[in-house]
Amino acid sequence: MRVFGAANAAWAWQEPNRLAKGCELLAAASPGHVYGTDRDVAYVLNAVISNVEALKSVGVFVVVPLGDGLGLAPLTDGFWREHGHGSQPLRRVSEGRNAPGTDFEKPGDRDRQIEDAQAAFARIASICETASAIVPVAYIEADFFGGGGTQAATVWDAQRVVLGPLVEDNAINQALRKIGVQSGIRDEFDTLDLGRCRFTDDWLKLGQINR
Repeated sequence: MRVFGAANAAWAWQEPNRLAKGCELLAAASPGHVYGTDRDVAYVLNAVISNVEALKSVGVFVVVPLGDGLGLAPLTDGFWREHGHGSQPLRRVSEGRNAPGTDFEKPGDRDRQIEDAQAAFARIASICETASAIVPVAYIEADFFGGGGTQAATVWDAQRVVLGPLVEDNAINQALRKIGVQSGIRDEFDTLDLGRCRFTDDWLKLGQINR
């Protein structure tokens, strides 16, 4: 898995397929597309990956085809707001449990963060469980800045959890292997070219362009 830092910010544009080109155009149009800005040293993805038709069947996702029948459903901040929660719940649960008390302004803020994140995860877990009736489904989170960050994942198959929840290095590759992604020279993350867009919102725009 490769994430963006100043030294490799241009990596996403190396594969000139139609979807990668779409993200290149979106990024170029962004006011933040200047090397050295936050957008060029960060990578954020919150998504569900599975069979395209399985993702479409639940009726709540915009789906971006990844090839070989797989698709990515981006879970933007807007998606989470519609469901009354914040994004990246696994990361927020982990941070809530492990952060020092000085990170929280008021008594009870830690518990509220954990409870909200757990409720958010329960919501997406219900959707993923439904979609996994026939094919495995992976839920993934990544949040990196300047080369460091967090990744998390869970996988469902036959409507039960078969991996995770994980919040650890290589969580995304583990999840992708579990749903059948086969890597060669590159790892599973790069096999699906998940670095082609650096932000979840860009995946949503790409999905809308390719409808």
